[in-house]
Order: sequence, then C-alpha cells, then structure tokens
Amino acid sequence: MAASKTEDFDDIDIDEQEVDETGEIQIAFWTYERDLPKLDHGFFNEAVLIVLPELESQSFGRKSTFSKPKLEGILAIATRAPSYDDEENNQRRKVKLKITLPKQDYQRDVINVLAEFKGQLRLHWLCGLTPAERMYEICVSMPSVDFQQQFIQADLLQWPSFPLEKQTQPLSLELAGLNDVQRNVIEQLQNVESGLWLLVGPPGTGKTTTAIKFLVDYARKNPNHRILISAPSNQAVRVLLKEALRFLPSNSLALTGIAKNIPDHLQEVYVHKYASYLFKPLIEYKRQLKIEKNIENQKQLLNSINQCLNLLQEKIRTLFDTPTQMHVKENVRRGMNNFLSMLFEETEAFSQLYQNFSSIGSNASSWRDSKKTENSSNNFVDELEKIINLIQKNAFYLESFMLQRSQIVFATLISSGRKWLRKQIDSFSMVLLDEAAQALVPETLIPLYFNPSLYIQIGDPNQLPATITSQAARNKGYEHSMMHWLIREFSQPHEMLTIQYRMDQEICHWISRQYYENRLITAPEVIQRKSVLQENRFLPALFKNSSLFFNVNGEENRRGGSDLTASCFNLIEARKVIDMAYYLIMSCGIQPTQIGIITFYAEQVNILIENLQKVMRDKNKFHDLEIKTVDGFQGGEKDIILVSAVRTSESVGFLNDWRRLNVGMSRAKYGRWIFGKFDSLIRSNSDFSSLLSEHVERVTVVSQEQLSAHVPNNDYTQRRGHVKFP
Repeated sequence: MAASKTEDFDDIDIDEQEVDETGEIQIAFWTYERDLPKLDHGFFNEAVLIVLPELESQSFGRKSTFSKPKLEGILAIATRAPSYDDEENNQRRKVKLKITLPKQDYQRDVINVLAEFKGQLRLHWLCGLTPAERMYEICVSMPSVDFQQQFIQADLLQWPSFPLEKQTQPLSLELAGLNDVQRNVIEQLQNVESGLWLLVGPPGTGKTTTAIKFLVDYARKNPNHRILISAPSNQAVRVLLKEALRFLPSNSLALTGIAKNIPDHLQEVYVHKYASYLFKPLIEYKRQLKIEKNIENQKQLLNSINQCLNLLQEKIRTLFDTPTQMHVKENVRRGMNNFLSMLFEETEAFSQLYQNFSSIGSNASSWRDSKKTENSSNNFVDELEKIINLIQKNAFYLESFMLQRSQIVFATLISSGRKWLRKQIDSFSMVLLDEAAQALVPETLIPLYFNPSLYIQIGDPNQLPATITSQAARNKGYEHSMMHWLIREFSQPHEMLTIQYRMDQEICHWISRQYYENRLITAPEVIQRKSVLQENRFLPALFKNSSLFFNVNGEENRRGGSDLTASCFNLIEARKVIDMAYYLIMSCGIQPTQIGIITFYAEQVNILIENLQKVMRDKNKFHDLEIKTVDGFQGGEKDIILVSAVRTSESVGFLNDWRRLNVGMSRAKYGRWIFGKFDSLIRSNSDFSSLLSEHVERVTVVSQEQLSAHVPNNDYTQRRGHVKFP
C-alpha cells in the first residue's frame, strides 16, 4: 500500500480515554481541521503512528520496573467522528483513535504515559486502511457471478466476429463519427448479453470515446438496465462522466464517492453533497441578509432569494417527477414526497413574507411606522434557516432518491465497495471498467457485489500498472491487473483498437512495432495534418523532425551520493532540456501549454523545475509548462514532449520497465525529443537499445555540439530568486 503523506498533527488535546473489554484503548481528542491531511477517504479508518517523547527507562516490550517506561511510538487506527465544537471559525473536529495492544500487561503503562504527555503527542499519518479493507472483504466473500469461471480458470469466450463492412443503413447518433474498428467493437458488444470482455486501447486510439459511445448506445437500448461505470482513480471516473453528460440527461446519471475537488460542472450529479449543493446559495443569502440594513437593498436581495427558492423547488420537483424505469425503494419515495410537501409550505411562507414586505414603502419612516413588524429581516433570516435545516434533515432522502432513480452510476472501484451503496442498489446489469490495466485484481473484483451479468474492461496492459510501493508485493505480482494476467500471462481472447489519432507517424512507428505487433496504425487525417514543427518558421531544419535524440554528455547522480535507494538526477541533461524549452518558447513562439517535459525520476523533476526557475524572467509565461514523471503523465499528451532519460550507467533502473518506456514515448503529437547519453543507453538491456537503433537508421541523432550551435546556453550562475541548487 502506498503511504506518501507525511503530515504531522501537533497540539493534540486529549479529551477522554478508556479501555474496553477487548483490551483496546480508545482515545478521543480535538485537533484543528487544517492540521488533518486532505485524504481521499476523509480521514476514515486511517493508520497513524502516535509519537511520544523518549523517556529514561527500560525499553517498552519488557516488563517495566519503572513508572515511566521508554515508549517511542504506538500504532493506531484513527477515524474522524462527524462532530464539531461551537467555534465556527476554528471548526475543530473530534477524532477518535483506537489503539490495540499485543498484551494487556501494557495497558496501565500506556495510559499513564498518554496521560502524562497529554498535549505533547505527535501523530504521523501512515496510510489509509479503507481500500485494503474493501479489497480484503471482497476476496473473502467472493460473491458468485455467472462468468466467475471465466476469469478464475482463464477461459474467456471468443469475441463475436463479423467482417468490417460499410453500413447499409444510416448510423445511429451514438455510432456516428467512429472509425470502422471502433464501430465494429461496439457492434460486437451489442451481440453479447453476459460474460467478461477485454478491450485493449493503445495510446491515442480513442478508448474513452469508444467507451462513452458504447455506453450511450447500451443505455438507450436497455432503459431498464442499471449500469456501473468505474475506474481505479477519481480523475478517470470524472473524465468519463464529463463525456457522458454531453449525450445523456443529467437526471439519469449519478456520481458517488469522495468529495475531493469535485469540479463545478459535476456538482449537480454528485450524490453525497447534493443537499449542500442546493442550500449553499441560501447560506450566502442569509449572511448578506443579516448585515444589510438599507430597505431598497433588502428588497433586491429578497427578490433574488425568492427567485432562488422557486428555482430550487422546481429543480427538486423535476428530479422527483421525471419518469425513470429504475427501482426506487418505497421508503425513499415516500420520504421525498413528504419533503417536497414541507418544502412547498416553507417556500410559500417565505413568499408571503416577501409579498408583504414588498408592499412597504421605501421611506424609512414608513418602515418604522408600519404595523407589519413581522416582516423584519430577522423573520426572513429565521425562515431561511428553517428551509436550510429542512434540506439538511432530508439529505438522506435527497441523496438516496437521486442515486436510486439514476440509470448510470459513476464510482471508483474502491467507492463501489461502500456498504451504503450496496444498501441503496441491489444490482447492476452491466459494469464498464476504464483504465482496467491500472486496477489491482482485488479492486477489480469489488463490483461483483452487484452480480453483473456483463463486465467490460477497457485498458492497456502495455502501459503502467497500479503504483505499489512494497517491493515484496511487487515480487508476488500484486501490481498486475486482471487484464494483465488474462491477456499477457494466459493469452485470453480480447479485442484491440488499432487506429491512433495522437502521434505523428514517425513517432508511432517504433511503438507499434515494439509493443503492438505492428497492428497500431496512424489515422489518415493525422498523416495529412499540418505539423506545428513544419509550420514554425523559426525552427531550424534539423529540429523539424518529429522524433529526435539529443546526445548529451551528462552524468547521473543521486541526492544521497552512493545511496542506491535515492532517486537519480542528471544536472547537465536537465540544463539542456530547460535550454531547449526556453528556446522553443522565447525564440520560436511555441506556447508553454504545447510543451511537456517528462522524466523517469522524481528527483530529476525537482532539478528541472529548479533550472526553470533560474532562467525564467516571466513566471506567468512559464506557469503552464508541465514537468512530470512518466507516471504522472500517463493519459496526457502535448504537441512537443521533451524526455530526460537521466541514466548514464549500464544499469538503467526505471528505464528497464518497458511499460514505462511505452508511456513516455507515446505522449507526443508532433515532436518527441529525447535527451540522454547515447552510448550508455544503446548498450543497455532495455528497450531503449531498440529505440536508439531505429534513430540511427533514420539519422535523427543530434550531437551536443549541434544542439549548442542552435540552442544558446542559459546563464545558470545568476540566480533569480532563492532557489537551493545541488
């Protein structure tokens, strides 16, 4: 499991502690909201380390003869309770920790130490336990599904096949604009009703487009089938949802899962915050109403509030009345009906207050002399408070109804394992999993709770798998996806999209030959399109080639010197890459948004950014220049990609991972320019050797002298800003 966050929690104020009958010590304490790390699962079921001051005594672990044992740390599970104190500005949240001890003999010592150092404890966040818990749970329970034997025994059905022929009938809206291969895949899937099906989508082949077009086609032809759309990451799920909203009505879609960084355009379909999404404008209106004293301004404000309430009521009424073929549970439907009745009463009461208030003259004296004192701003604030509270109290019915009436639910694999979701929805007819090659096998099993008859996995096992930090887990093959095992290890039937729309033909050539058996071809419109390199009149002829290798005589280093576990960097290479980026932007007029810089090492990212900070004069101009590791760039693309290889020794480390190389070499649309030490890389036992051999054949290797002749070196000795440089 990954554990990358290192936030500490200071100034812990223990509120209560107890030992239950199972031997667990429970501690409740207050800590500031700002001190909690921003975790995907809202700090629920998280592993933490309680660090205590070191004491002069025997080691904790032997029977203590002193009242103050030496205790350096305690592993604990932390869960944030949904309670607040009265300080609105501080919003301190109560967090309850459970500490399980190996022997009950230690309980008294631990309690004594915790009590003595109350307020002096530090917490280190280690990792989240929720994903592991849900994956473990599905593996233990392993619900039976119709196609279970297909993946257990690696015995998948052959894809239904029929020749690619031109359509004799007009294409449906869903299939219009697709190429023959994409359309053939969708038509094949239309002929299956059950089973596990694997679709490989190489870089730039439009797998997301194909997935969405199939989804729209399937949903419209099967209006009574409920569908789960999933992916390992929130970003991938939201990309799919954004595309689905272009073709399907929003009231048929629902997004569930965590609330972290939900974009505005998806708020209306996000289930868990739908109630707050509705009353959030009312809270702001209430704040304004409390401080506004001018009668005319109050009238304008109240008019806006009245309109907002009418729209809110109309929105909820539309949600409730729009027909759906999905099953909504009776208690939820009844609760929504009662809620609408009460909401109507409260909005009518507000509307009546507003009408009475509007009849009062604008003269201040007429306001004071009026007998309608019940129409004061305090009355409106109280009425708004009632409406906000009403929506909050009925959040369960709102969110449950919104989810249950939706035909298509979007959720990450981990989120789909929530017990709350299983209580709301009994089953999904079809599960469509995107980025399947980045999902762990236990993650992939989680949707089986819903007993789908059809499970479609879309991804590319030739690109990066899930990130696993444990070497022991990687040695056991834990990072590999179900798609990887079935396709690469057991040669199971699958279909592949073969027409790519991203890369220049020269860039695609080696990738197709090396990783896709020469099946990946470039679309005719990509071959015919104008290249930003060829069109740029400032670029020398040498730099108009789409695939270049710049031979840089650099040297790899590590932050820790000889520490082989430290990340690598190459200072000279970093400078040459930044020089090139600076040259393209400042001398050739290419926009920073068109350029991406990729490297295989996190430390080289830091060095590249430090170099960029030294030479840039206009921070805003370079703000959109993306510098990331290969892992961070998976799924992305740029017109020009500058690749920093870093390694100069015979052992090439990460470069030996052919999947990482495939991703790094396939991000560019018009120009893929690699910076590295040619002699070292061509002798390596990695796929770089094959790539550079192709470059030699095509005469696209640029010497350091040729590079320097065209691209001036920046002055790195003059520091601009306080940048610490190694």
